[in-house]
Amino acid sequence: MRLTVFRGEGVPARERFDSWRTLVHSSHAPVDIWTDGDSDFRAVHRLLDLGAVTLSELSSTPVRTRRTRRHIRQSDPELYFLSFIRAGGAAVQQGRTHGTAEPGDVLFYSMSHAHEGRLAPGRPTQMVELILPRSSLPLPSAQLDRLLATRLPANSGLGGMLRDVVGRIADDPSVNGPATTPVLARTVLDLTTSFLARSAALEVPPDALPNALLFRIQDFIQRNLADPDLNPPAIAAAHHISPRTLHRIFRTTGVTVAAHIREARLERARLALADPAMRAVPIRVIAASCGFPRPAEFTRAYRARFGRPPSDFRLDEPAA
Repeated sequence: MRLTVFRGEGVPARERFDSWRTLVHSSHAPVDIWTDGDSDFRAVHRLLDLGAVTLSELSSTPVRTRRTRRHIRQSDPELYFLSFIRAGGAAVQQGRTHGTAEPGDVLFYSMSHAHEGRLAPGRPTQMVELILPRSSLPLPSAQLDRLLATRLPANSGLGGMLRDVVGRIADDPSVNGPATTPVLARTVLDLTTSFLARSAALEVPPDALPNALLFRIQDFIQRNLADPDLNPPAIAAAHHISPRTLHRIFRTTGVTVAAHIREARLERARLALADPAMRAVPIRVIAASCGFPRPAEFTRAYRARFGRPPSDFRLDEPAA
């Protein structure tokens, strides 16, 4: 993963805006950019190259942008942008559509169409953008273009999930590395495709995007570990797929669905036993909250996984 960083405070005030504009031209596409005052311009810009997709994280004072047909004739990289607003605000106009976004919203636009954009005046804006080659999205361009310059919801469902994943990649360097970059890129692209398809009312077969579906299933498992009836048939039914499809999706992880559930339950129990705030909670209650209604079964599973019974593990933990 290659990382490009621009920090305005490291550049002389008179050169900051021009230096940042050069970065935008190389990472995005040629555009006209204005700011109210070059000497007052402040920005921090990070670019993470995930291979199939690029993540752009920007914190900036207000600017305005314009991409014209002349720019497109000069260079058309055929890129879509999905902008997640974290603070401040942004607006973009393409054709007759004008979209504005506040924190928690998403804006979708394209470099293949003329547009005008701005960051909210009077306040700094923070946003994370996905830079997506058109070829990376297995959806009809004509249908995607119906979403241009529209504000899309990202507070729940697929939008919220995608926002959380993108935010985690941007904020936590520990998730980024040579081994994980291809997985992150596939997951982001699958979630993005699912999100845009749903926003455009397009049908995508549920097993055509295995990484996105795997992520949703794993999240579902984490949220339902306390349910003793959590099992492959129930999980498959909750996601409207067959048990066979569920097992095929999990095959890429190297563990079975049942093994994943068991490991997640035991890990949650281990963390609860290690939590000083949980020391007064009986072990049998912790076991039940992790999906083990029978204490003896929990003790056997815990000993097999960690080499000692849960009672010994708790005695080793320091008192609060």
